[in-house]
Amino acid sequence: MSSGLMFFRLVLNRFYCSMVGISSNSLIARYSRLGQIEKARAVFDEMRDKSIVSWNSIVAGYFHNNRPQEAQNMFDKMSERNTVSWNSLISGYIKNGMINEARKVFDKMPERNVVSWTAMVRGYAKEGMISEAEALFWQMPERNVVSWTVMLEGLIQEGRIDEACRLFDMMPEKDVVARTSMIGGYCQAGRLAEARRTFR
Repeated sequence: MSSGLMFFRLVLNRFYCSMVGISSNSLIARYSRLGQIEKARAVFDEMRDKSIVSWNSIVAGYFHNNRPQEAQNMFDKMSERNTVSWNSLISGYIKNGMINEARKVFDKMPERNVVSWTAMVRGYAKEGMISEAEALFWQMPERNVVSWTVMLEGLIQEGRIDEACRLFDMMPEKDVVARTSMIGGYCQAGRLAEARRTFR
């Protein structure tokens, strides 16, 4: 066989394996969303070459189906993890109402990004632990518009409109979500004139 043909077959084989991997990962995500986690796990187990995306997908799948212990077990088996893996674990615990477990994961992370920090702020706010959310928010090494908006919505949710207003004024960038949240907060508090001013 010529070297050119051998090279072509090698490229074709790698392309096929790559496509199979992508297809399997899509199936894992689809079955998980449909609540068929056993089918998702069967697809995962049948995969010859499991990428980090495959592992992240099955971990997220278990969390989506309210099976946090199995998600943690799969995470523990991962030979390689990236920031997405750790963030998936944090978000999964938060979605399952396990904020203390999420914080343990956050504290163990070898490297955090703005998504990690924002997820924890959101988690604390969701649980009504606004002081913890605020403390973590101000510790963030960097913040984006999502981080600011999450903190803003947390304050509004707790009825702390004046504090939310001050935070809103401090925001370096205000998008439509932040403005809508602030307007909603003013309306809930019956402060319609301020809501109108923010709308303009």
